[in-house]
Amino acid sequence: MPSHTDMPERVKRVLEKLTRRGAQLGSVLSEREIESFEEEHHVTLPAAYREFLMFIGNGGDGPPYYGCARLGEAADCMSAHQQTLWTTLPDVATSFPFTKPWVWEEGDESVEGTDDQIHHGNIYIGNEGCGQYWLLIVTGPERGNLWQLCGEGIVPTNPRRDFLQWYEGWLDGVEDWWE
Repeated sequence: MPSHTDMPERVKRVLEKLTRRGAQLGSVLSEREIESFEEEHHVTLPAAYREFLMFIGNGGDGPPYYGCARLGEAADCMSAHQQTLWTTLPDVATSFPFTKPWVWEEGDESVEGTDDQIHHGNIYIGNEGCGQYWLLIVTGPERGNLWQLCGEGIVPTNPRRDFLQWYEGWLDGVEDWWE
């Protein structure tokens, strides 16, 4: 693990808040382990998420409600098809096409992409419950931002947040990601 002096200031701040909260996280990943994942999937993870994995932990307590998934992990409650998509990541290197919320339940159609493209360019971060999943966008114009996918649509946080902003928001008690 890199030394404490090598850590970005916001990583140090998140670690201090985690310690106060008593949160439990998985072991950090080495830069080589992260690079291996990136090489296998032909993608570069956003800097804030890489910092989290290298300095803070890989999965564990935190947002969403059921905690953060480990890199490349899917939720047990997902369908077999969804689990396969988020563990094998066949489309992760393909650009995530969306930049605006898409609420298909209300009959909205997207001019940006289709439901077949929802899994493009993102990795699963965690399960909020009731079929609501958090995704980290790793390709395309929304790269680095968090989006939520549910049965009704797919929407970004508002304002946009990178992984560490989103995680630190949870530590600070943010409950509404759309304020």
